[in-house]
Amino acid sequence: MSDRQRTQQVLEALELSDAFGFVATSDDVERGKPDPQIYYLVCEDLAIPHRQTLAIEDSPAGVEAALAADLHCIAVTTPFTRRKIHDPSLLEGRWIVDHPDRLPVVARTMIEAST
Repeated sequence: MSDRQRTQQVLEALELSDAFGFVATSDDVERGKPDPQIYYLVCEDLAIPHRQTLAIEDSPAGVEAALAADLHCIAVTTPFTRRKIHDPSLLEGRWIVDHPDRLPVVARTMIEAST
């Protein structure tokens, strides 16, 4: 939910400026997360059904937005978000990643479970 300028700075720093045909930012929506508006926009623009979309989030508000949009969601915690993301009412524990190196395994598990 960064604004367009900050998002572009990050993409440039990662040398990914030309890697995406579509980038949605907070400048594209009226309501920020946990409102699912940005996910509706992305799914519509990419013509991808919500239930065929995987969101990888790092904040409780992002997880709430993804789930409200009916997307599959994996949460990658940070030291600042770990406790809130592990709240059992937010997301099933098997979809929470505390160490980023586990993300590929959890993502494959989710994809296999949803097919």
